[in-house]
Amino acid sequence: MGQELAWPRRRELEDESQRLDAIEAALRLLAMQQRSEKDLRDRLKRRGLRQAAVDAAITRMQELGYLNDAAYARSYVEARQ
Repeated sequence: MGQELAWPRRRELEDESQRLDAIEAALRLLAMQQRSEKDLRDRLKRRGLRQAAVDAAITRMQELGYLNDAAYARSYVEARQ
């Protein structure tokens, strides 16, 4: 017989799943093109991900060096000149 998860543990697992989904989505979006933090944040929110998951994904992308607004701005300006 299956056991029912206690509510706190279930919520914890759902939060972790959302965090991983947000990181995966962020990686896919950044693989297509460089983005600003705001653009990436907005796109993740539109996917229905919770705020905490979006924040975790943004933080992780910054830690990995995949999300850098200063580098994005330089690249944007260079491409327009």
